Amino acid sequence: MDPSTKLSKLREVLITNKLNAVIVPTEDAHQSEYVADCDNRRTFISGFTGSAGTAIITLNSAALWTDGRYHEQAGSEISNDWVLMKEGLPGVPSQVEWLKTELKSGDRVSVDGTLYSSSAFEILKVQLASKNIELVHTENFVDQIWLNRPLRKDSSIFQFPEKYAGMTWQDKVDALRQKMSSVNCSVCILSALDDIAWLLNLRGADIDYNPVFFSYLVVSLDSLYLYVQNHEQKKYLQDFLPGVRLKDYNTALEKIPELNCFENSKVWITSATSHAIASRFKNTFKTTVSHVCHMKAEKSVSEKNAMLSANRKAAIVLSKYFSWVEQNYSALTECTAMDRLEELYSSMPGYQGLSFPTISSTGKTASIMHYMPDRENDRPLEENRVYLCDSGAQYQDGTTDTTRTLFLGPNVDSYTRECYTRVLKCHIGIAKQKFPIGTNGYQIDALARMHLWDVGLDFMHGTGHGVGVFLNVHEDPRHMGISYKFVSQSFGSNDDTEAGHNRLNHLRPNYVVTNEPGYYEPGLLGIRIENACIVSSEPVEVKYPGRFPKKFYQLESLIFLPYERKLIDEDLLDYDEKTWLNDYNQKCRDLLLHELSDDDVASAWVKRNTEKI
Repeated sequence: MDPSTKLSKLREVLITNKLNAVIVPTEDAHQSEYVADCDNRRTFISGFTGSAGTAIITLNSAALWTDGRYHEQAGSEISNDWVLMKEGLPGVPSQVEWLKTELKSGDRVSVDGTLYSSSAFEILKVQLASKNIELVHTENFVDQIWLNRPLRKDSSIFQFPEKYAGMTWQDKVDALRQKMSSVNCSVCILSALDDIAWLLNLRGADIDYNPVFFSYLVVSLDSLYLYVQNHEQKKYLQDFLPGVRLKDYNTALEKIPELNCFENSKVWITSATSHAIASRFKNTFKTTVSHVCHMKAEKSVSEKNAMLSANRKAAIVLSKYFSWVEQNYSALTECTAMDRLEELYSSMPGYQGLSFPTISSTGKTASIMHYMPDRENDRPLEENRVYLCDSGAQYQDGTTDTTRTLFLGPNVDSYTRECYTRVLKCHIGIAKQKFPIGTNGYQIDALARMHLWDVGLDFMHGTGHGVGVFLNVHEDPRHMGISYKFVSQSFGSNDDTEAGHNRLNHLRPNYVVTNEPGYYEPGLLGIRIENACIVSSEPVEVKYPGRFPKKFYQLESLIFLPYERKLIDEDLLDYDEKTWLNDYNQKCRDLLLHELSDDDVASAWVKRNTEKI
């Protein structure tokens, strides 16, 4: 169907059901960032393929909201039937403001309560009620018109080795139960797929790029109920998970509330638990994220070592790749280059797949922050322009995410060099900054922007996000990253501090985060520099120890990969920045030159880009 026909058919369904608008979110029933093809309803109805956004359709209008990462992309993908709402820009109405303008008193708005979080549903319902607009939980009307909707994947589930996990699944469950007892909850419902995979030391492949499997998990103080699709693996799972009761995933929404363990029990859910589940319980304790989410965020020694191993592989691969691109760019396209990178990633032991679609962009496409090369309109790499490559791999021992920006050709203009160097200064500022325990990610975000702000530049995405260990490349809790956005501490009637979650916005020891400032100018260039880092496990040295009562920590790089030397304006770097960069470059040499001893081209690339400043 063409875009207009899709909207017409959806509006017919709304009229039949006496509704005036429908909200189509990106997320699936587990609030996943990346969703399976069968759950990609927002893309189906709007044509926008980015990983974040919300579509709202009324009987007369259609609007799409998305953040700064996707403004340029969304504008090129949606049809004239849609209005693009560029979140973060002045004068752009919120979804609620727009609905109140478009609708009148007595109108009804539909959402599929399995896809809407409990907190989002409750908040929106109150906001719309102020104009006597009713929010109702309905079946999914997009599914009614999506005639060729893909089938839900049902992949094999497999074990994540304890040597990488650092703990048995039984020990993890025991730790969760101790926390449940401390907050007087006898049952916990987990619906986030990576929470369940991490807790049980299992992985799957039901969603592209994310090694998870469709599931729900109910944990009581003396029993566990795991809802999964794959019944052929029942014996395998029972052998690995003795005592866990296996249930049918397709019955979860109906059957979970009927379990005996809920009788007279206080139930721990999160703000992301779907409205369809949360609305079935009255005696709940709601926190912004699960305790499992916090446990998962603080990496064990084994998990840290696994991530170092995965990033060592990535550094070797990317050194070979960028040196190859530099030599052969005149014969390459965005797609042929990208394909070679995947080949190199797959040549390393333990490779499981990419961790997200590779961003391989040249010249003007580099300004599209989450650009995906188009095989039907493949673009050659451009000489004397930037080449931005953001890529990552899933290895059995960890997940990687790295970005470098090259300049292809000899003629670097002064503006591009200045922009790159200012982004590098921001990157170094985050990397070398010491901060007291209790510091929030948004508090240090300005360090990733100050050198751009000085000359009137900025970028419209967060500076960093959490990364899983052979799990999601964007890992919750959201506060774990570095962003200009403040993350609220709690939702609902229960404050997270009641559960010991008063640390919710803190960068904690052993959190893995990325450090990725950038600058993007439509039609001209895009620059991003990204390293995976980990918050130091122990306090770092400071000049005046003990005078301030809090300990100080710092980000430690997990990957050592050279930056683009020809784009660095040394005159813009101060002494401390040069010192940091020289130290980092020496670590790159120490790691890579030994590993690349049989590759003269890659070795020469590393040496050239790590010469002492």
